[in-house]
Amino acid sequence: MGNRPERVAPKPMNGKQSPHMRSKAGVAPAVTDDVEQEASAGSDGPESLTRQLRELTEYLLHYVRAKSDGVKLSVRRAAFLVGLSALGFVAISGLIVAASWCMISGGAEGLAVLLGNRMWAGNMVAGFVVLAGLCFAIGGLTAKRRRITRERTARKYEDRQARQQAEFGHNACERAANGVRKKK
Repeated sequence: MGNRPERVAPKPMNGKQSPHMRSKAGVAPAVTDDVEQEASAGSDGPESLTRQLRELTEYLLHYVRAKSDGVKLSVRRAAFLVGLSALGFVAISGLIVAASWCMISGGAEGLAVLLGNRMWAGNMVAGFVVLAGLCFAIGGLTAKRRRITRERTARKYEDRQARQQAEFGHNACERAANGVRKKK
């Protein structure tokens, strides 16, 4: 008994064994590492390269298909939202038209009563008032737009001439005026 070496009890590892401990216990590792697999597979040469290229191609195709499916989904969502927006526009437009019609026909009937129960006269006056209001509104908006555009253009050229004056000491209008005076 004195010649036998003492056995050292292994430290507990919460139910886990290191690969070194497993080989001592006579248990072969069940799962091998990817690096170990590649190292052993790397010895095949061209077959391994071909397999890896096929695998890479498959992964690339998987990626491309996933991206194209994502794009298709985005297009479907956009088309759905456009359709829903168009439906909403039609519904709201219909409500506006119906409300306008009720208001105009009510006004026409009121005018007809004021004009001695002459429905045709009430309809004509109401139609004339609506058309005149539209013409004045369109004319006013057009005039306002022209005025704003004219002011914006004038301001743009004034700013440019001020920049020319600051940079060169004169601007294009002054040069043009001096050129006309010299010719006389």
